[in-house]
Amino acid sequence: MEKVTDPAELCGMRLKNHLVRSATWFGLCRPDGTLLPEMYERYETLAAGGVGMIITELTDVSEWNNAIGDNMRLYSDRLIPDYQKLVSIAHRYGAVILPELNMYLYVSSAAPHRVIEVNSLSIDDIADIRRLFVDAAVRSYRCGFDGVQLHLAYGWLLYRFLSPWFNRRRDAYGGSVENRARIVTEIIHGIKERLPGYPVSAKFSFYVNRSLTDYDTENCVAICDFLYQNGLDFIEVLGDHSGLEHGNHHPSCYQDLAIAVRQQSDIPLILTGCNSDPGVMNALLNDHGIPFFGISRGLIREPDLPNRWAAGDAAPGHCIHCDGCYQTLAHHCRFVY
Repeated sequence: MEKVTDPAELCGMRLKNHLVRSATWFGLCRPDGTLLPEMYERYETLAAGGVGMIITELTDVSEWNNAIGDNMRLYSDRLIPDYQKLVSIAHRYGAVILPELNMYLYVSSAAPHRVIEVNSLSIDDIADIRRLFVDAAVRSYRCGFDGVQLHLAYGWLLYRFLSPWFNRRRDAYGGSVENRARIVTEIIHGIKERLPGYPVSAKFSFYVNRSLTDYDTENCVAICDFLYQNGLDFIEVLGDHSGLEHGNHHPSCYQDLAIAVRQQSDIPLILTGCNSDPGVMNALLNDHGIPFFGISRGLIREPDLPNRWAAGDAAPGHCIHCDGCYQTLAHHCRFVY
């Protein structure tokens, strides 16, 4: 039986295990996107802990769009040296590392204080968004990142294009799955044109709180497969935050979503959400073909959790999923610091 601590391969990238650090904001950047010394220390701790792949916190692609403040940014070549250093730290410990490229809402460079919603974006605005993502991916490559992840989750800009609840456009970027996903596929194709063979992934959140749902699981699965058919190399799937807020903390709590995707598509998957029990993950790996598992809060509580499991201690992670870390500066676990 294969174990999540065994070596793995994903899109030509060799990983020392099936465990992925899912993107998590630390807030240890200066306003211009350069990295504070504490950021390097946090990533060194993560990489030394044995995780196979690290996906950084959300990384803004635009100079005018600083999503939540003090987060990573890759809008300018002058930022490359800082991120090269970050990549070198991950690689020193044998970890693969990808940035999570993101835009919260579109802010035009012509009017830096004016936010333009999805339904009001012009075709020129959409072309600018596409350019910003592709340029940031090229910078990621120059930094030495092993690939990129596109942020298609939690109501942020690209998610809003995909969602029929947010997206009410009546042109080529609204309506059908193909149209709503058009900007994402154009970004994927743009990256592949500039960087042939460079891995492009995405994080995509399903709504699981039925009172908030804007599309069902079947529609979400169709989006995942459509993106795969149009060049996306692999996808991280998870639920929206509402499921966790309502006490959905059982191990691998979004496994049904990943299984639904696996039954309909061959796209390589990362399942994220309360992946605390290696026994449960091993069963999903072997019985359902779910190949990779994302962990966020568990690695805040125990950065060396992958090493512990690899050494034979298969006890579940110590994180109780209280979300207390999200209420602290730079996301520290309240039970450790």
